[in-house]
Amino acid sequence: MDRTLGIGGSDAKRIIDGDWHSLWLEKTKRVEQVDLSDVLPVQIGIATEKLNLDWLEKKLIKEEYEHTEIKRDITLEQKDFMMSHLDGLIEDANIVVEAKHTYENNNLENVAQYYYCQMQHYMMHSGANETYLTVFFGNRNHEWASIESDPEFQDKLYKAEMAFWKFVEEDKEPTDFAPIEQPKEIKLDGMRTLDMKDNKEMNILIDSLKEVKPYVALQKQIVTDIKALIPDDCRKAFGNGITLSRSKKGTLTLRESASE
Repeated sequence: MDRTLGIGGSDAKRIIDGDWHSLWLEKTKRVEQVDLSDVLPVQIGIATEKLNLDWLEKKLIKEEYEHTEIKRDITLEQKDFMMSHLDGLIEDANIVVEAKHTYENNNLENVAQYYYCQMQHYMMHSGANETYLTVFFGNRNHEWASIESDPEFQDKLYKAEMAFWKFVEEDKEPTDFAPIEQPKEIKLDGMRTLDMKDNKEMNILIDSLKEVKPYVALQKQIVTDIKALIPDDCRKAFGNGITLSRSKKGTLTLRESASE
């Protein structure tokens, strides 16, 4: 696929990020596109893509999802300036599948945020309502989540892509462009992640939790020490408003009593 003939998913992120000029230089063939053949993370992602998709298929089958078969390496028919090469597609449900390989200490929220506009470009081009993002973290962990189509953001993305491509068609250096903000709260499996650091009620409760936490641990230790004082042949013991009862299995239970 000749990337100079249109705008692909990775181009969409550069447009959203405001990297118009360098992308324009590439699309108009004034400079060579960046050679990624020696970029190790990119090549690892390419090398593990088949395993990644195989792994997701196994999970979908195991978790009894209705749609499980992933068609691989799909190039969509170009639509105006829009080009897309999909890692995978679940054809009977029209679900895009995007495979990524990242470092071990990354998390799914960060990956979804970074590739959000790329996935929205693919859904906009294919007409899909959903993308399965499947991610390897290092060599020890795999996670996946569903990302929904975002028509409001896609509208902004399409207009930005169209505006950029006009500069390419007219062979005119881009001007008057700026980064476009994408949603901060991206839903994974239909659920969002919330930053509640500015929620006053939450902060009061968290401060209270931190204050009492040492006493909770102390309480557990005291209960353990009290139980250690009870002989093995003692069925019941009481004193100072506390009663300890031993079950037939030998388990001691401590409770506050109304009277000794």
